[in-house]
Amino acid sequence: MPLQWRRVWGILAVAFLSTPFAVVAQEGRRGDRGDMQVTNDWEQTVRVTLWKQRGEQISRRSWTIPQGQSVVLGDEGGRSIRVRSEDKIKVGEDWGRVDIGAVGQLQSGVWNMSVRNIWQATHQHRGRPGVPPDQPGTALPPDRR
Repeated sequence: MPLQWRRVWGILAVAFLSTPFAVVAQEGRRGDRGDMQVTNDWEQTVRVTLWKQRGEQISRRSWTIPQGQSVVLGDEGGRSIRVRSEDKIKVGEDWGRVDIGAVGQLQSGVWNMSVRNIWQATHQHRGRPGVPPDQPGTALPPDRR
């Protein structure tokens, strides 16, 4: 077999053997995508927005979730929105954004999260040790003050 054919077969063998590794690497990247289900366990109705990791909003839409309700977030056409763990969620105007993976749990392709967990993640660094709960700057939810 000429040397040129050996090179061609060698390149094809390497490509064939490395393909499964590339597929696994891509699956790992896509493996954290899922629909969004948000449960409002807060004491009032909340407004939720979703953001990409780079800062732009995922959907122009925001979702209003009444107290005690659980909602799968969808676009204007009724299709559920799929997000990754590094995408961000924001509740209201004065709460910060937090990574979905930090506050949610991915189960069977659905990110499940509660508004209370989002509040705790966005306010954990605002509390000051030694300050009573009724003072501004604490990290206690309003219904626990």
